[in-house]
Amino acid sequence: MKYIQDYTVILKKRGTQEWTHNMNSFNDNLSKILEGNIRFNYQINDKHTLGMKYQPNKQLSPDGSRETYTHVTTDNQLYDEIYSTANNYTDDDWGHEINAYYNGIVGTANIDFNIDYFQNGSREYSNVKELSEKYENRNVHSIGDVKNRLVAGKLIVSLPLGKGTLAVGSEVTYTHRNDDYLNEENYVPTSYSKLEEINAAGFAEYSQNFPWGDWSVGVRYEQDKFGHFENNQHIDEQSRTFDNVFPHLSFSTKWGNIQTQLSYTAKTVRPSYQQLSNNVSYSDRFTQQKGTPTLRPTIIHDLSLAAVWKWLQLSLSYSQTKNWILYWGELTEEDGSQTMLSYRNWNKSIPTFSAFLSVSPKIGCWSPMIGIGVKNNGLQ
Repeated sequence: MKYIQDYTVILKKRGTQEWTHNMNSFNDNLSKILEGNIRFNYQINDKHTLGMKYQPNKQLSPDGSRETYTHVTTDNQLYDEIYSTANNYTDDDWGHEINAYYNGIVGTANIDFNIDYFQNGSREYSNVKELSEKYENRNVHSIGDVKNRLVAGKLIVSLPLGKGTLAVGSEVTYTHRNDDYLNEENYVPTSYSKLEEINAAGFAEYSQNFPWGDWSVGVRYEQDKFGHFENNQHIDEQSRTFDNVFPHLSFSTKWGNIQTQLSYTAKTVRPSYQQLSNNVSYSDRFTQQKGTPTLRPTIIHDLSLAAVWKWLQLSLSYSQTKNWILYWGELTEEDGSQTMLSYRNWNKSIPTFSAFLSVSPKIGCWSPMIGIGVKNNGLQ
């Protein structure tokens, strides 16, 4: 896959001096992916089925380059003109994905079991050359070495209860990530990080059909334990445990030719390991970036209404988002010359309203679709 991007960024920051960086960048990246899969399914009898899938993958020739021209001023006076080139090469390990499943009926209970294993790794070699008009030139070499492993299992048991169906289950996920960053010139410190996470969940849902509509109600409990290690030392203040309860409720019915559904859900969006990593990486002589190990998960409460009439579809949604994750910059020098880019949680709940309308009439052999929507949030 070929990826080319040309863009301009203007960055303003103010300490005891006001700095302006006018950056024009051109990115050129190429990647090729080799994938395959082997799978089998075996039906023991009418009540029991099992299977497995193995999928290896590897990126081939995943290299890229970036050219950046930066015009830097302080208090509206020229500070420097910098031309930089960055050449990146990534050496990817073979990735392995394995999934096994079993589905069966025992008495009146339906059993659905899945287990997954995943691993991959990569080493990204970067060479950044900075040519300065007024100050010293720089040649920056860095290596980012990442290895990931995941094991997950999920079990759901569904059985009749009264006039409806009760589904109960559990889900456990274990992830392990090594994330090392090495810079031979020591413009940023070399660091060796390890992240471990265990997420365990239990859930239950009851659903029943009525002449006037169908409804379901459920609840999910999650406990997430996160451990952070730096140079093989456990960091207590960055290792935390989260406990959350997420209810959900839905109701659907028909009003003549109109099918409607009203639902409420609560869910979490956890920060990525890149966002949690405490490694510091080099962007340019004015900017460094890192993750934030103390990030909290984002919690979303969503109330939505959907209606369908023939070829007309309408959806309305109102949500409240707590602990939204922002990409954030902070000054590390009093004069504003140095910036650390990282992440932080927004300290206010963000309301969001969205409405979408689509029409898809059938005209002869054609089925055109036209949609219009609006989305508004309270982020200020």
